[in-house]
Amino acid sequence: MSIKIVPLIEAIPNSGYDSNKRRSSLLAHAGVAYLEAYEAMSNLPEKGFAVHFVELPLLHMTLELLIKAYVSWIDDSFDPKKRAYRHCTKKIIEDYADKINEFSLIKNNPEKIALIEQLEKAWRYLRYGESTLTCERKDLHMAKDLAIELAEAYHKATGLRFFSHHFSQKGAKR
Repeated sequence: MSIKIVPLIEAIPNSGYDSNKRRSSLLAHAGVAYLEAYEAMSNLPEKGFAVHFVELPLLHMTLELLIKAYVSWIDDSFDPKKRAYRHCTKKIIEDYADKINEFSLIKNNPEKIALIEQLEKAWRYLRYGESTLTCERKDLHMAKDLAIELAEAYHKATGLRFFSHHFSQKGAKR
């Protein structure tokens, strides 16, 4: 087998990858990678309706990783794998809305909370093909825009760079 996955804390012992500050950047980069995968898929010249069974879970995972990255950055005790927070982005947003302004804005926006709830359902049911769906492009755009907003806010808070325009800024971290 040529595929071999080794957790960073095992591959590079004493590297600090088990600290929330380091984990935070890994989560954020993974979130942006999921966003890029979503964008590549959504830009396919020909695709069938079944693509939505993948697009929506990709958007959910994008948001989940970015949300967990932001919380990991501000809260050293946050455990992104904690059972109560497994794929439960709405709960994380509610629990940290008083500490992260972007989460407060999401929590107080009924349309964005409804989107978060539907993306959680997409993660639970669509990825196994256990549901039907209706979806409008505007909702996909709202999820993508929300992911970009979170990535930009995270960038401003941490200096971590994701998008090409971040690399032209002085003092930004890779």
